[in-house]
Amino acid sequence: MNFEQAMAVIRSKQTVSVYLLFGEETYLTSQFEQALLALLLPGNDMETGLTRFDSDPSPDSLARLLETSPFFSARNVVVLRGTATFRAKKGSAPSEEGEEKTDDAKPDDNAGRLLAICSAIPDYSHLIFIAHDKVDKRKKLFKWIEKNGLVVEATPLKAKDIQPWISLKMAEMDRRLAPDALRYILSVISIMPQISLAFLAGELEKAALYAYGRDTISLADVKAVLADLPEVSAFAMLDEVCRKDTAKAVSMLHVQLSGGEYPLRLAALLARQIRMLWQVRILREQGLNNEAIATELGVPPFVVDKLLRQSNLFTVPSLQQGLRRLAAADADLKSGRADMSVLEQIVIEICE
Repeated sequence: MNFEQAMAVIRSKQTVSVYLLFGEETYLTSQFEQALLALLLPGNDMETGLTRFDSDPSPDSLARLLETSPFFSARNVVVLRGTATFRAKKGSAPSEEGEEKTDDAKPDDNAGRLLAICSAIPDYSHLIFIAHDKVDKRKKLFKWIEKNGLVVEATPLKAKDIQPWISLKMAEMDRRLAPDALRYILSVISIMPQISLAFLAGELEKAALYAYGRDTISLADVKAVLADLPEVSAFAMLDEVCRKDTAKAVSMLHVQLSGGEYPLRLAALLARQIRMLWQVRILREQGLNNEAIATELGVPPFVVDKLLRQSNLFTVPSLQQGLRRLAAADADLKSGRADMSVLEQIVIEICE
């Protein structure tokens, strides 16, 4: 189950005895944990009903905690953060039953005990596993929780999937983004190779503080808060390149380089943007509509609209040549055969 589906379960107030949270996007994991604890232990129950571990306790200790009747709260909730229970062992291979098997074929002594504990958790107790490592989905306990409990995988969100998360975040702050402010944020995000939700949440909170006293956060508010971010400057530079405004593009490139931005990162961003201009042309020629192209590229549909308009300013051979020049520049920069001026030359060539 993904994060959105899991949050829908929380909002419906459905509960199970055992939860497993894992995935690369730890911010989502933390968000779900907080929402889940608020559901299971409302009010002052959090102070008396919650037990947290930063490593796995012994099965016997865990069983005693779960079996103990709560005294000052309606439920017992045990959270095992950073559990190693679901970690794949080195040299493991699936057995005939689908369970992992180590090279010496010794079974995990705790596996059967943990499965028995989870199967017999009383109604007043809940167990939450939080795994920071990659989990082994072949394990019997994983499969049992998947069937009888709730497994939540927090994977990094792509640009095209970020809007519902932003809407949820704004609702939590009892604020809303003006439509053009939202489009601006999504446009900036679309050039990021990887989206950090913790970082984005912090910027949204700053924007809410900047717009103190107003329910709606405007485009001007967002631009003022994000102005110093390297991604915003890079977004503006790429926009001018795609408009073929040579003077502004080169000027903004200089601002980036003088501000300490790495030439290799700028080369990668330029290559990604030129590649997307090329891809939208190809995908449109193949008969795909904007929504299908957005899914293929992993960007919001309105970004596809913009890319299509910009791609009409270029010929396919010029885009191909730009990519070849950027690939060569990447190799030359890494080897020291070229300096930062090579990027200026390429930007000028692309804009011609």
